[in-house]
Amino acid sequence: MRSRTLVILATVVGALLALIYLAEDKVASTDERAAASKQLIQAKAEDMVSLELEWQGARVHFERDAKVADKEPGKAGESGAMPAVSSAAERSWRMTEPFAKLADDAAVDRFAGELAGLEIMRDLEGAKREDLGLDPPRGQVTWKTATAEGLIEIGGSVPATHDVVVAASGRRSPAVTADTLVSELSRPPGEWRGREVVTATRDRIERVTLQPSPGAPVVLARSGETLRLTSPVADFVDRDLADGLLGELSGLRMETFLDPPLADDVEQALARRAGVVELSISGQPEPVRIEIGGERAPGKRVWRVGDQVFESASRLGDALVRPAVAWRSRSWTRFENWRIEKVRIEEAAGTLDLVRSDGEWLRDGKKIPFTAASDLLYALTAAKADTLVEAAAEESAGALAAARPALTATLSDADGNEELLTLEAATDRGARARTRGREVTLLLPKKLVDDLVLKISAVRAAEPVVEAVAKPH
Repeated sequence: MRSRTLVILATVVGALLALIYLAEDKVASTDERAAASKQLIQAKAEDMVSLELEWQGARVHFERDAKVADKEPGKAGESGAMPAVSSAAERSWRMTEPFAKLADDAAVDRFAGELAGLEIMRDLEGAKREDLGLDPPRGQVTWKTATAEGLIEIGGSVPATHDVVVAASGRRSPAVTADTLVSELSRPPGEWRGREVVTATRDRIERVTLQPSPGAPVVLARSGETLRLTSPVADFVDRDLADGLLGELSGLRMETFLDPPLADDVEQALARRAGVVELSISGQPEPVRIEIGGERAPGKRVWRVGDQVFESASRLGDALVRPAVAWRSRSWTRFENWRIEKVRIEEAAGTLDLVRSDGEWLRDGKKIPFTAASDLLYALTAAKADTLVEAAAEESAGALAAARPALTATLSDADGNEELLTLEAATDRGARARTRGREVTLLLPKKLVDDLVLKISAVRAAEPVVEAVAKPH
């Protein structure tokens, strides 16, 4: 009897739950339909592939580029061409009218979002178009998705409000909605242009050629995560300078568009050209050529990329006047603390191995205090020379052949990359240091070398960490 009662109760509860679910689902569906009925258009911003804006005789047309997020950066698609971006989110809109240019993605995305979000405040049944400012309309917007399209006509403003009258395809009568689109529609066509000069991500910049006027070019090429100097000499580049250069390139924007016919002072500024920066970008067949002119106003230079002249306060022009020697790194190593997984020190006191293991450091297989190892790594990666001396100059003096390293440090990372550092015995003036792969000698300050020796001694003297043994309960 008890089992039968439980079965009946379970059946009743199940039926009640089903009724509740159906009721909630019906309410949700009703709410969704009510919300949808308020929308002026039934389209999502992210689904729009085309937009055409007309306002008082001016027309702008946008097309959304095909998504490339599923392609690997630097590889061509089926057409053999790769857009100057690494994902659709970085560059998705382009202008086709009144001229072919990259569009200001943020502005077009914002407009598409406002368009898709327009809600009907009230319908104007029976009202005449001519009485509502719709015959003719002040402007209109044509939108398309992959499966639908529509037209919105903009009429007159509603007095004493921030509303406007519109007519939308698919709706029987005009309606009142917020006037959020009006300010965007009245934007001059040229202001919809993209303002980024370099649309590729910085990791796709393969080569930067700095050609001052006058002067010899300085060429920097991609080397792992940073750049390497390849001309007029081959050497490591100061990482801060390399990062600063890539940052200036990524941040270069067309602050003010200067369109034909160019004013005399613009032409004069272009004629006082400081030089040219040329970029080779992975996946792009043609380099990006950036001409840097003179100042038109204090702190503002005139620039030209392709057929577009513009004004910008960017400091990129400072890179042109920097001599090649100033680009050369004074750091003993290109490794950073976080990259180092293993350090081998070889000196008169013997060989010392430090290996990273689960966030800790092992000295010859035994865990030592983290601080001692970390201080040594910092001393190695922070070491910078006072002076750089070409290897050829030392060889001519016979100094290099006679010198023997007093210390050798081999740094390794998780990818198997290694860097060999050597250091000669210090004198009162400091110590000569070398980095494998560089044809230059670094003169390290004596204070720095003395500090490094102390850090190595501290690691050698560090007592192994004794692991606490859990007591049985």
